[in-house]
Amino acid sequence: LGWIERNIIEARVSTAEGQRAVRTGNVLAATFLHDVNRNGEPQLHVHNVLANATRMADGSWKALHSDALYDRQHVMGAVFASTLRARVEVLGYATVSAQNPIDGAFDIAGVPRGVVEAFSTRSDEIGAHLEAHGREGTARERELATLATRNAKTPQVAPAIRAEGWRALAAENGFDAGRVVGEALARSERAETMWTRTVRGVRGVGERGLAIAARMGLSPRDGDPLVPERLGRLDPVRYAAAQAVASAARDLGENEAAFDRLDLIRAALERGGPVMVGDVEARIAFLEGRGLLLGDGDRIVTTESAVRLERAYIAGIEAGRGQAVPIVSAGDAVSAAQEAARDLGLRPLNAGQQSAAVLILSSSDRVVNIQGGPGRGKSAALAPVTAIAKAQGHNVIGLAIASRTATALGRDTGAEASTIARFLARHARVIDGTASAAQLARVTTELKGAVIMVEEASQVGTWDMERIIRLADMIGVARLVQIGDSRQLGAIAAGKPFEDSQRAGHATAYITENLRSRSDQMKGIVAALDVKDLSAVFDLLKPDTSEVAAGDVARVAAARWAALPAEMRDGTLLITAGRAMRSEANLAVQSELKATGEIASVGSLLEVLDRVNATREGARLMKGYQPGRVVEIRTDLPSQGFVRGDRGV
Repeated sequence: LGWIERNIIEARVSTAEGQRAVRTGNVLAATFLHDVNRNGEPQLHVHNVLANATRMADGSWKALHSDALYDRQHVMGAVFASTLRARVEVLGYATVSAQNPIDGAFDIAGVPRGVVEAFSTRSDEIGAHLEAHGREGTARERELATLATRNAKTPQVAPAIRAEGWRALAAENGFDAGRVVGEALARSERAETMWTRTVRGVRGVGERGLAIAARMGLSPRDGDPLVPERLGRLDPVRYAAAQAVASAARDLGENEAAFDRLDLIRAALERGGPVMVGDVEARIAFLEGRGLLLGDGDRIVTTESAVRLERAYIAGIEAGRGQAVPIVSAGDAVSAAQEAARDLGLRPLNAGQQSAAVLILSSSDRVVNIQGGPGRGKSAALAPVTAIAKAQGHNVIGLAIASRTATALGRDTGAEASTIARFLARHARVIDGTASAAQLARVTTELKGAVIMVEEASQVGTWDMERIIRLADMIGVARLVQIGDSRQLGAIAAGKPFEDSQRAGHATAYITENLRSRSDQMKGIVAALDVKDLSAVFDLLKPDTSEVAAGDVARVAAARWAALPAEMRDGTLLITAGRAMRSEANLAVQSELKATGEIASVGSLLEVLDRVNATREGARLMKGYQPGRVVEIRTDLPSQGFVRGDRGV
């Protein structure tokens, strides 16, 4: 609660501009410690009841601004779990990460999984409710399922009677709790924890820190910019905190160049170990003091390496300004582009398409941007450019993150298509400066004077885009074209390089005319979306919108779809707001089609594997693995007896 006061609690203050949140640092709360759930099973938890009041600096009282309390549940859970874990370990118990270690959840070592599940019937009840209702178990769905399935409160059972029942259930499952408790008490009397045992017999401060990091599942990296201290300079706990923060920053930084300080605290605490929230906060403060973490003065932080990468990307574009030879002179570019479009059987280029083609063909800047929303005809502008460039002897390469997008780009424009990952892997040694003379000669022959077009550039992270631009500058590419819509599709990896380039004032052509929409309604909707006027969008959709009760959306939509003639179904999509509703809609459609005899009443059960996605840092920590999950080997590992394609549990 003290940490929540300092970091979360805000007052709701009214001003002339409306209400705003002001951090106050104090709250009134009553705490209730419970050790059982409503099924009478052991579950240690705390209820905190907060008064809807907080005191301002001038002594006045204001209502709580509770949004942050809801939004920050995960970090609050991680702070609580780390504190509870430390107290449990002081009692002599060893802890391990829970099967689903969200927010640092943990189990006591020595308690078999089967025993944990035997004492966790509430989890089974919630899971059964979710399955029966076709839900997938999002946080909100689990919350509702918990409320729907919990028993009414019953009179308090005498602790002795309750404990006797627990002992009987433990015995049924072959578990001797007394042994685990006795061993823990003996260790506690010796002031021994799992961490003091970890470093027992290990000589040297640095080696002890390494031992604790290894027990936490961390793999310290040589030359880690977020751990600049020489091994042995930090005591073992501070070293563990340093490695936890560095690992968390790498993990978060793979998806976002800048991230929330509280998310960094949560992710660091999830690494476990003898690390408390104060250790993490002290480490973050140290990194900020050294300029290795950079903050906005409030909550957002980024790493110095992320800033350096972004600057390198912008510098790479700047280095190519005025350094390229126009493919077609400015005076001839318009007529050449329109003539090429005519030769390809395309419509005359509109003003936006023409400006894009002219910029690509006549600019003396190596890197140019084409900004345009969906349905604007960007590919129609690129096809004439490709034809002209090829006619003048330039190799034209089209890149995209997704293989399907790259293939479509090649088909629509005539460019040689490749995914970004394949392109960068092919030229990695040249980019990194480790290529042989023969490799450098091959890449130079292939790319010097080439035109490279990066489709959906707004989806490309800074790391990949900086490497592409670095290669373009090194080899002397004639033109590198970043094409996309910074307002629609965000980068999959960290950073927003396409948006950053436009913000930096780099040469950009805008294609704005909507060519895809046919009806006045759709044209109006697209125009409203362009200016982010969602109210206008819903007003335009209102004549075609039906409002139904929240719980009936999937059922009603499925019934209407199933009632359509077969030929209309083929052209009608059911689009849902998330995976849970998609599952519910699929079940509802199946029910409708079974009722009409269009599909069999009994289906076939197919087991499919769903890929578990993880960041590179997450993969290093094996965060995606849980017992029972299938592991697929992607590369030959002869020393371990594995070959590519092997699968097993």
